Amino acid sequence: MTADYSHMMTAAQASTASRDWGEAAQTFAAAAQLALNEGRAQPAWRAWLSAGECWRRDDRPTEAELCLRRALELTEPSGTAAAATAPKLAAVLADLGLAELADDLLESISTEQLPGSMPAAFLDTRIGILISLGRKEAARIQLQALSSTGPSGLLAADYRRTLLYLLDGDLARARQCSRKQLSALQRDGDPAAVASGLMVLAQCELYLGAEREALARYQAAANAWREAGREALAWHAEAGAVRATLALGVHPLPGLLDAGITFAKERDLVVLGIRLRIARGIALAEHAPGRAYLDLQQAMEDAMAAGLPLLVGQAAYERAVRLEPSETEQQHLLDTASMALVSHVPLAARVALARARLLARFDPAQARSVARACVPLLERMGMSRDLVAAKVLVRHLG
Repeated sequence: MTADYSHMMTAAQASTASRDWGEAAQTFAAAAQLALNEGRAQPAWRAWLSAGECWRRDDRPTEAELCLRRALELTEPSGTAAAATAPKLAAVLADLGLAELADDLLESISTEQLPGSMPAAFLDTRIGILISLGRKEAARIQLQALSSTGPSGLLAADYRRTLLYLLDGDLARARQCSRKQLSALQRDGDPAAVASGLMVLAQCELYLGAEREALARYQAAANAWREAGREALAWHAEAGAVRATLALGVHPLPGLLDAGITFAKERDLVVLGIRLRIARGIALAEHAPGRAYLDLQQAMEDAMAAGLPLLVGQAAYERAVRLEPSETEQQHLLDTASMALVSHVPLAARVALARARLLARFDPAQARSVARACVPLLERMGMSRDLVAAKVLVRHLG
């Protein structure tokens, strides 16, 4: 190993320690190229892998993908190096709106006899991607494998299990588990891990009608992500905070998310851009419906192109209920949302309630039947505000 390579790696590691991710990435990449020119594949792989991880932390997925692909090219498909590289590349591909390609990559990699914590990291990444693709049952299978990886996968398994509880509509259990996990994470003191825990708990509380608590969690998550140097993830939390603010009946400042949307566009962060456009669209719906339509339509189109059904369904639902389209268009949007959100029980229940409201205009008997079916489901999930709305509709329809 040459002195120049060692010097570059030391300098890059120093930049990493100070969270100067871009500088670190460039230095790691230079070290990788130097090792490659000298015909040393293993040091080159290690440096490309580090460069890709630093670009990812710097919220530059396009640059991260390039470095990680170069790292993957230096590995054997059945080797541990490939299994270490693939989850990092898959996570970057998911940020770029290429979740299907990410899952294909992970499926192609052999994970047999992986050492240490590698199986847990691999499976955790794949479960997250499967959930984003709406493949909840496939995610459960991977969760069983993750749960059997031992102590290294315990925390990740608990986190993913809680997400599945939420998607199943078992919101009380999801909140209970999330609170327990958050307490443990706060004791450990890792800001990024704490932020992840806050985000899940905030989602649970928002569905359960605890909007003030949800808003506080989202704001705390945004602060924690920024403390960890993860600006893109902080913007995900800001999108949640806008939703919670609106649920409280307060309209956030119209331009609150503009900088985040520009940030996402400039850095090819496709999924972040979709989430922020949905949040800005619903924030604008009452006072600027034309601009809201553009945001929600763009979000829906981008989510369709990326093959992300949960985001397609959310955008379609918000358009249907907030922008007062024609009956025909609203029916089409609700049909789209219903199909896309089949794996998300709480949101699917909201779509059903919206359909009942639409049916009340021209088919009261059918509307009453749909609304009545919503009541026990919403009651079982503890979605108190939605439950009140469903009961009011049932009484109105007689």
